[in-house]
Amino acid sequence: MIGDKTIFDIRRAGRALVRDVIDVYTDIKPSRDWHRYGEVAEVGIEPGDYLDLLDLRFAIGLQVNVHGTDAGRVVEVAAAFAKAKAKRVIATVFEHVNHRVRIISTTDTEGVLTWPR
Repeated sequence: MIGDKTIFDIRRAGRALVRDVIDVYTDIKPSRDWHRYGEVAEVGIEPGDYLDLLDLRFAIGLQVNVHGTDAGRVVEVAAAFAKAKAKRVIATVFEHVNHRVRIISTTDTEGVLTWPR
């Protein structure tokens, strides 16, 4: 996992994250400089990461947005964050088509953004 240490450090220092949101990527490397520019926190879950062994406590009480192209992996990662007591988990599966991104599905633990229904 990439980026979790920075979030732990910020939360331990008593500071808030921008909008209390974490973007989690399953396919691409996250920005390592998000905290320097006031952006939403970013974390990368790498293909070799075993979800049961990851310390996801940094997400307790926060909204987590999971993004990726592998539907199975996105669902697994989203479930892991929900189990870790994230306040809300929104998971989006997408594909790249002609230099554009097309959303395949979105699930939301609150049910608001779930698509298709």
